[in-house]
Amino acid sequence: MFDDDVPEVAELEQKIIKAIFGDVQNDGFAPDEGPKLDHVLSALVGVFIFVIALACPNCRKKIARHLRKLVPGMLHQANHLAATARRTTHWHLH
Repeated sequence: MFDDDVPEVAELEQKIIKAIFGDVQNDGFAPDEGPKLDHVLSALVGVFIFVIALACPNCRKKIARHLRKLVPGMLHQANHLAATARRTTHWHLH
């Protein structure tokens, strides 16, 4: 999804998605099924924090700057993925 050019990244993404959602596809369940969006986002932020904590202080700052730069591309890719999905409903934050 995000960096499918690197096989290890694509494989890790799929493992994370499977860990959160099980064996469903992108359009495999309605928003009222499965985990809540805010819970998923909070868990992923926790994972980011854990991974960033492993880096030295200087690298933590570099990672934070890099993540800020990635946000516009993430939104663009999310919009594209949502437009190509067969789903007609979307999750909402509660």
